[in-house]
Amino acid sequence: MMITQPGILNSCIITIDIDWAPDFAIDKMAAVLIEKNVKATWFVTHDSPAIDRLKSRNDLFELGVHPNFLPNSTQGKTVKEVMDFCFNITPAAVSMRTHTLLQSGGLYWEIVENYPIKIDTSILLRENDNIQPHTIFYGNEKNKLIRVPFFWEDDVESYNPGKIWSIDHLALGADGIKIFNFHPMYFLLNIDTMDDYEALKKLKHLYQLTDEDVSAYINRGRGAGTVFDEITSHIQKTQNQSFFMKDFISHG
Repeated sequence: MMITQPGILNSCIITIDIDWAPDFAIDKMAAVLIEKNVKATWFVTHDSPAIDRLKSRNDLFELGVHPNFLPNSTQGKTVKEVMDFCFNITPAAVSMRTHTLLQSGGLYWEIVENYPIKIDTSILLRENDNIQPHTIFYGNEKNKLIRVPFFWEDDVESYNPGKIWSIDHLALGADGIKIFNFHPMYFLLNIDTMDDYEALKKLKHLYQLTDEDVSAYINRGRGAGTVFDEITSHIQKTQNQSFFMKDFISHG
């Protein structure tokens, strides 16, 4: 399926995996997007006052689900338990990305058959040209899922031997959709490696962290936060509009 709308075809799109981040990290990330008037799709893992604040800005923020199907998930033990947990928080969600990008045909069949998920972005094609959505049908024409691969992710970049923390060196001129994925904690820490994040997790559970706890672990050089600031500024300055993941539904 080829997209015919030029705006979305070559656009940069912001997505965020919340990953149990504390409220102050979510709020700081949201503040940047609000200041620049850039839309983002947030994939939600848990409920909190910060999530309620995101819901209040549906002009700029779409809330999708970020289900964790791994063993010992705090969201549930079965697909149904996990998805029910997520939809209890974001009942209007139509988009998702699975935690750790876990996926299978049977998993998607169960989700599409029982929940109103229309868009999935759980495939990473790092800096690939010509990224396009594709539609998969599960049993009948009604049960379909539009899958849109994403283009770049902050933690994946931190493991890359040739890591790039500047959009000047990313393939933004390539044809195709360029979905960027960030995490509030990696943004806040401006990670260059995962070392400080892992150290923080040993200090306290993420939701117990305070701004003061985090301050000593922030990378003062270039990192994930640098890219977030640059790509949101790029969208603000060069695109006539920004997009949600749900905007792909009209192309499915």
